[in-house]
Amino acid sequence: MLETIALYILASIIFSQVVLAMLVLCPRCKLISPNLVRLPQTAVARREIALTFDDGPHEEITTQILDQLDLHNAKATFFCIGEKVAAHPNLVAEILRRGHSVENHSYRHNMLFAFSGPTALANDIVKAQKAIEDATHGTAPR
Repeated sequence: MLETIALYILASIIFSQVVLAMLVLCPRCKLISPNLVRLPQTAVARREIALTFDDGPHEEITTQILDQLDLHNAKATFFCIGEKVAAHPNLVAEILRRGHSVENHSYRHNMLFAFSGPTALANDIVKAQKAIEDATHGTAPR
């Protein structure tokens, strides 16, 4: 009997984690925040594209990317990791100064992020929001 209860508890935990992972990883899900999955029709009509850069900022590479974007008068969105933002706040401010947007890509970018549970997920996102807001002097990601 005890083994059966333990099995049900384990199955429930696994099921809840799989559901949570699917909700977090689903591009149309709005568990954490609204996700854009398509450019607005006006942008499509102008034949625009969306440029995004993830997992930065990187102290050498990000500046090179910014210079190339400036050279071509292009704008991009940088999805930044909170730990790296805290390590390079001036670089994040520079991204904004050059007219790009900075968004939240979690604080630690742990590979098992989706399996962390709701409280850990929320804490990681909130911590990254705070790091980005501090680095950009009040400009919080959407």
